[in-house]
Amino acid sequence: MAVTPDDSLGVGQRDAIEFTLRLGHALNQNGYPADSLKALLGAVSATLGLPHVETYTTATGLQLAFGPLSRQRTYLMAVTPGSLNLSKMTRLDEVALRVMEGKLTPAQGIARIEQIDAAASPYGPIPTMLAYALASGAFAQLFGGGLREITISLMIGGLTGLLALIAGRSDRVEGLFAPLAAFLSAFIAGAIAACALPLASGIVTLAGLVVLLPGLTLTIALEELSTRHLVTGVGRLSSALIAFLGIVFGVAMGSQLAQVSLGPAHIVAPVALPAWATFVAVAVSALAAVVIMRAQPRDTGWVVLGVAIAYGASSLGALTLGPLGAFLGALALGVASNIFSVVRNRPALVMQAPGLLILVPGSVGYLSLAALLQSNTLSGVQAAFQMFLIGAALVYGLLFANLITPDRNQLGILRRASHRALGGHSHLAQHPMDDGD
Repeated sequence: MAVTPDDSLGVGQRDAIEFTLRLGHALNQNGYPADSLKALLGAVSATLGLPHVETYTTATGLQLAFGPLSRQRTYLMAVTPGSLNLSKMTRLDEVALRVMEGKLTPAQGIARIEQIDAAASPYGPIPTMLAYALASGAFAQLFGGGLREITISLMIGGLTGLLALIAGRSDRVEGLFAPLAAFLSAFIAGAIAACALPLASGIVTLAGLVVLLPGLTLTIALEELSTRHLVTGVGRLSSALIAFLGIVFGVAMGSQLAQVSLGPAHIVAPVALPAWATFVAVAVSALAAVVIMRAQPRDTGWVVLGVAIAYGASSLGALTLGPLGAFLGALALGVASNIFSVVRNRPALVMQAPGLLILVPGSVGYLSLAALLQSNTLSGVQAAFQMFLIGAALVYGLLFANLITPDRNQLGILRRASHRALGGHSHLAQHPMDDGD
């Protein structure tokens, strides 16, 4: 992304504006929530001596306007939507805080942002494939699968991880990644159940795809709609629905091809595993989430803690609230992640996103569209209603958590960092922007 210099501005102000623009662009591309992005950019612009900034975000664009209403300088940037990258998000957040504290100049911050943008994933191809495999195997157990289903899910998950690596290096493959992975998962599960090993092929197919289901995107979309970020929320919601359709189409094609070419699948009820297997599956899914969401290795303990809190609280809530037990899980997770953000002065999403992964209604949404595809209209509508009900429970659980334990934005930690920098007469731009033409 290139920013054209404005000759009417001083060098310091140009660097300050460019840093703010590049920071907002990079954070938006790596999944930073709209509310947090607005708060962070506002604090950064105040620290850099820039006029009041207005932030307008969408899933594919970012617009920043500096200065009073009648003399605003407005900048518009296109954003290529990317998957959630907790490592880059955290590192970008740290750069913003260092600039606000005067430990880096805006020019040095720009150089750091460029380095972060160009950085590869902290995990290589083998750990990535292994993480996809382990996530699929873990969710096969959580969905009620037995040893057979877990074994086949491990294999399919590894294949999905390989496709993810290929898609990350090819724009042409990336657009077809989800339906292609869904096709292969359904075909392999159907083929094995038809020719080799009777099993619960539906559980295997769903477990093999669980990492691809856009339940987290759906939850974030509903949260943004609830906080009146309407454009961004509608964009994410549309993206989630399109992703669901692509996955269901791929599953339908794969299942049908396996049945036509190899015969009907031999479906049997899975053999239940002992209760302790559930705890192992939760722990394994948390470790897999560290790699799949590309969290920093030092955050592994926080990720595992977030997943454990979310699953434990939602399981307790399910005993009395049924599907709405997700509300209790989101509430506990939100409280814990907000405390983490205040104590560690880091994005709450580091703990929150992996925890939501085990709670999100992606599997329910998949089952809803699959039922509609099979002309089971009543079952499909009921599942769709349940999906949005669970999504609402998650959103309002997080919102209530913000009332109980405000995060660092609500407590003004970012603003205090800004005031400390300005009070210390830092090197940052402290002259108001020239409003003349």
